[in-house]
Amino acid sequence: MKIFALIALLFCASSFATDCNDNGSQPGMFPIGDETKLSSMITALQTAVSNNDRNAVADRIAFPLSTNLAHKRSKASREQFLLHYDEIVNAKVRGAIANARFRSHDDHACVFWNAQGVMLGDGEVWINDDAQGEPKVITINND
Repeated sequence: MKIFALIALLFCASSFATDCNDNGSQPGMFPIGDETKLSSMITALQTAVSNNDRNAVADRIAFPLSTNLAHKRSKASREQFLLHYDEIVNAKVRGAIANARFRSHDDHACVFWNAQGVMLGDGEVWINDDAQGEPKVITINND
């Protein structure tokens, strides 16, 4: 089963290939407390998105989520996120998630960070630690 998820993830990454800009990260301002947790979280998020497992994606979000609904900036609850999943996690967002790779400060692609958080793609997804020190998606820019 894992091999099928990996194949789907690779297909998804190639289908939504994007030229992301991960230059300019500020290593001294890394906002996530634990690199290993961030790496695991991004991998789990990629698997959840490739499997279209909406609840697993929602589990990796700090609600309320800052996003766009009907082209208006909104704060979405978990229920709103699940109801509008296809609008929020659109092809552009799926591509940014699929193409991101983070293993450490020195081994990453399509990932940028500054004091505001960790960005996937060109700003489609932002991640930061929640109150318990767990990396969570805090913003999805789907417009």
